[in-house]
Amino acid sequence: MIENKKQLTFGDRNSRLLLVISSIGVTFYLFKLLLDYLSKSYQSLYINDTRGFILGGEHILFPLILSSISFLLWHAFSYCVSEFTNFGNFEKVGIRLEYEEKADKNFRSIVGMLVTHFLLTLTATVLILIYQDSVILCMVLIGALILTSYLTHKYWLSIYQTFFNRFLPNQNLFINIIFPWIGLALSFIIIGLGTYDISVKGKSVIKFSATEVSMYFENKMPNTINFFVIDKNNKVVIEKTISKDDFATTFLEISEGKENETNLVNIEESKRKFLYAKSKYEYNNKLDITEYLSEGTNHIVITFEIKSALKSSKHYKIVNQLNKQRNNKVLINKENITIEL
Repeated sequence: MIENKKQLTFGDRNSRLLLVISSIGVTFYLFKLLLDYLSKSYQSLYINDTRGFILGGEHILFPLILSSISFLLWHAFSYCVSEFTNFGNFEKVGIRLEYEEKADKNFRSIVGMLVTHFLLTLTATVLILIYQDSVILCMVLIGALILTSYLTHKYWLSIYQTFFNRFLPNQNLFINIIFPWIGLALSFIIIGLGTYDISVKGKSVIKFSATEVSMYFENKMPNTINFFVIDKNNKVVIEKTISKDDFATTFLEISEGKENETNLVNIEESKRKFLYAKSKYEYNNKLDITEYLSEGTNHIVITFEIKSALKSSKHYKIVNQLNKQRNNKVLINKENITIEL
């Protein structure tokens, strides 16, 4: 049933629509700007092992703000679609009033979502700023706040009951607003971690000679490398596990935050934010294979695993053939193998 209330004039609706369209343009520009900041923020991560979490406050705050803006844009677009319908020529008054009521309802939802998401983002911002050095604790507190609010909603929700009835009717604060807000923010976090993996370029160069195998890794380094030499009878002559600590390390490290003066040489030893996009880490190792090559066909097999920021893994397997002749001359099938990690 259509409520009997004062109807907006054509001019009022036109002005309101133009205001929302203009706001969409400004908001969309802000959304794009924040996406750029999101991408840049994920080019630096907190990698101290003792911290237990690679994300800082900015890595959580930007996705939450982007999530809020996304929902506001969705409601604004919904309003524009419903309001544009009112500019049609309807012969039946009932149909026209029905479309006008729908547009008015969608406009009120914009106001309701704006206020609600402003309060949600403000609360999250305060918590993140307070607990900048402990993001896990911050997330736990946000979860505890949501749970406490849910359990005590009968006592405080009545304060906002009038607000929700007018601007967000038939909307559950947790199911329809908070949970989707957090879910979409998590999607932006995953996107951010994806941009981190793209921005950090890794490379490996394996060089083979008659006497040794040299291994070079840039930026992305596996924790362990499995090395095998297999003779012509498919017998494993040597199986060796090489750890990250066995590699000689050279690095250009750019970071933000206070330098840990007690650990000037060690990597990942302080609560600092490392700018991976501008830093460079090189790892080198050489392995003598002279005594492991037998006459005839030999195969060298190297396997390792590279983990991304999303904890997904890529497995690499390198197989190269070396033929040792009777005069001890070694024919190498491929002397250099370069891999983009």
